[in-house]
Amino acid sequence: MPAYRDKTGGVRVSLENFKKQAKLLVRWHRKRNYSVGGRIRQLSRYRELTDSEALALDFALNEAQEVIALEQGYSSWAELKQGVKKVRDPPGWLLPP
Repeated sequence: MPAYRDKTGGVRVSLENFKKQAKLLVRWHRKRNYSVGGRIRQLSRYRELTDSEALALDFALNEAQEVIALEQGYSSWAELKQGVKKVRDPPGWLLPP
């Protein structure tokens, strides 16, 4: 999971980082960057496409978010968001009294 170090040296996961990655993926698709083709083919509905065919698709932000979620080991963007929330907001028993 993409993370960054906070001022105390701890590692934090950032949903904002994932959002930026998804937007970048859409931008690269729009610019016809062939490196995107393989990532798009991670989506089962596009598995059989060539790079050229993948770049000819209408590729929406929600599909890019789905790709990012899959790359992080989640089955959907909603599941990724929940996973990030759990990391950011640990259960009460982990918090000091």
